[in-house]
Amino acid sequence: PLYEEYAGFHPVLIDLSRLEQALGGTHSPGYQQIISTREQMHSEYNEFARVSKLFARQVSIEEYLSFRIAVQSRAFHVSEITKSEALEEGPTIQKEKEYYRQTIEIDFDEYAIAIMPVNDWMNSHANNNVEVGEYNPVSRTWQASSIKPIPKGGELINNYGERLDVVLFSQYGYVPSDGSGSTFARLYAYHDISLAGYQPNKEPPQETMLKYLQRDFGYFECIQGKKHPEAAELKHPE
Repeated sequence: PLYEEYAGFHPVLIDLSRLEQALGGTHSPGYQQIISTREQMHSEYNEFARVSKLFARQVSIEEYLSFRIAVQSRAFHVSEITKSEALEEGPTIQKEKEYYRQTIEIDFDEYAIAIMPVNDWMNSHANNNVEVGEYNPVSRTWQASSIKPIPKGGELINNYGERLDVVLFSQYGYVPSDGSGSTFARLYAYHDISLAGYQPNKEPPQETMLKYLQRDFGYFECIQGKKHPEAAELKHPE
């Protein structure tokens, strides 16, 4: 896809006000993850452009972002090559690994990522019907196979593994619509505001107060009543 196509739906490129509205505010983990991913991509481009004038002239920021998103959504960890039971030992696997060391300087004994576009054609779901498994050193491909009956015309569904919805959303641009994805929640018990360094009629330390306010964001009922008048006044001065 071109940049214009990605910009219409991918969360890393869409307008921030639209993203904020969709995610319910800037405080959500999903929003923060996407902002972090966006800043990382821009930082990469700026650094490449800084060290290479040729790169800066030939590749625009829009082109780089579209390339980066395409690669990101099609790249998978392939360290499984060393875990395959069929290839754990013997000259075949050693010859294959040496081939990659010499040609593209990838050492599979350490860590590697490969682009597998066919794998990306299959959506990911916990209830998958396809599994990408053994590596074939002859054809230099990973082999995918069905793990349950698939009707004619049925969708091929892979499983990328247990990934948080915020990661799927920022990296692939989607989350499972049936709630089968993984997520997390931050739960904080109410804590005395004095622990943040606040004292009546004194200026509180900004750093500790910021952490306190972030952790209590949205819990209006936690700071009401006679028990915590200073907290209620601080967060709701009206």
